[in-house]
Amino acid sequence: MKLGFQQASHTFRVPKTEIYNTIQRIALEAEHLGFDSFYVMDHLMQIPGVNPPTDPILEGWSTIAALAASTSKIRLGTMVTCNTFRTPTLLAKIGATVDNISRGRLIMGIGAGWYKEERRAYGYRDQFLGERFGRLEESLQILKLMWTQKRTKFSGRYYRVEDAVCNPTPIQKPHPPIVVGGDGERVTLRIAAKYADGCNVFGGADLGILRTKLSALKEHCNELGRNYDRMWKTGLGRVIIGKDESELREKIKRYVPREPTTGATGITTFEKRLQRFIIGDPETCIETIRKIFDIGLDYLVVNMPDAEDLHTLRLFGEKVLPAFS
Repeated sequence: MKLGFQQASHTFRVPKTEIYNTIQRIALEAEHLGFDSFYVMDHLMQIPGVNPPTDPILEGWSTIAALAASTSKIRLGTMVTCNTFRTPTLLAKIGATVDNISRGRLIMGIGAGWYKEERRAYGYRDQFLGERFGRLEESLQILKLMWTQKRTKFSGRYYRVEDAVCNPTPIQKPHPPIVVGGDGERVTLRIAAKYADGCNVFGGADLGILRTKLSALKEHCNELGRNYDRMWKTGLGRVIIGKDESELREKIKRYVPREPTTGATGITTFEKRLQRFIIGDPETCIETIRKIFDIGLDYLVVNMPDAEDLHTLRLFGEKVLPAFS
């Protein structure tokens, strides 16, 4: 059972010139507290449910490359890379570079991409869902070929690779762990079972949703001859933690939007959104996370809307994290 940390928001009470330094401080504190991994999102505009699209957000791979040079032991990744932003050959080269800079600490999180407004704003061609999944399947194959072979040739429906070289290859052998983000039961989890080392699902603290997703993953593993027990079953959960009830009420009022929002998992209301949060004092958070692990997840990535001042992160790291060391 392991816990990672994701910094989703880049909207801080600091000048814009201090955004990266703030993320760096959070990452170094997460490393000091003993989190296994640290992630940022791979979005070019901020997403619904976190902050308005006009709010600041740093490019994900540039950010973790910089963090790779300033941290020493925490694993690093994007939760998750949007496959449509880069060709798989370029992504393989970027991933190998970050794995070398970090001395073997990259976790390759990747997904098909869902935020159509972002694609249109940045000039990416609209792609139907089937094409995005097809491209993801081919990219996963190319990544592994680029990371394990001296030269790569690949001819698919969407990508063609002619004798590409990725030198140096990643430090991790045979390659950095690959985690497919998304929880579509019919397609996404099948792709994860077929090509990846693990999956990342978005059920948060909703145990019913998590059971359904893990059951679908297990069925795909059985059909494909994959060992389900050796797959990373990771989840993403948002934490609101406080010392007492009064502090928790104030944080819920401040950080949980009441209006419906549309995100990767569709339209969510305030009530449904609240069900997915890990909310409470440290003891309550421990109890909730234990239930999440008990149903089959073995790796939980948490984010907190108020980690910027480090007090909330330290409260979680000092009171909750040791229960799962």
